[in-house]
Amino acid sequence: MGSNSSPPASSELKPESSLLNIEWRKELGWFELGPLSAAGAELLLWRPESLRALGTQLCIVAEEAALVAHRDALRARFPHAILRAVAPVLDHGTFKLACRPNPQRAPSNFRTLPPWTTSAGSARLVNANSDSSTRRLGSGIPFAQAQVWTAYSRCGQCAGQDTHCIFAERSRLYSRRNSEYSNWEEVEYECRTCGQFTSYEAFFLSD
Repeated sequence: MGSNSSPPASSELKPESSLLNIEWRKELGWFELGPLSAAGAELLLWRPESLRALGTQLCIVAEEAALVAHRDALRARFPHAILRAVAPVLDHGTFKLACRPNPQRAPSNFRTLPPWTTSAGSARLVNANSDSSTRRLGSGIPFAQAQVWTAYSRCGQCAGQDTHCIFAERSRLYSRRNSEYSNWEEVEYECRTCGQFTSYEAFFLSD
């Protein structure tokens, strides 16, 4: 993950193309590069020398097409960098992503649980007077089987696709005044490639 040390001088970083946009994210402690298209990812693989030295201070954000074509090569060329898929854009909503070495929402004994089971809802959901709410957790099932609303399934550390969902909580509240639903969802999953735990919180409106 990123650190809070000072960034290198801007003259040391020369992406050399408009396809490579880099920005120092002070609040995160890393340089964020992207979002990369497939062409941008290919260019980055050819010109990495000024960026490789950043190590864990580099976060590469790539579009799905770039990851399909070049993920393995990017991981090999930048083994210490964070590699992430572009976050989804939600209608009138927000999406917050985090990645950690340990689970934050699933219980510490999640590996001893059945693969996927329904649990009692949280106080947050009960107090929201939701029209519907569910909480599921377990030792993990393939993400595609978890039936979550926001299908962001790549690892937040290495952008791997072999992820197992270990926690999902969501609620939906209907507003008769606005004739729309407020949807909230929090999901956590484990990457079976690098072992990191990715979690996200999503909020969006729908008809």
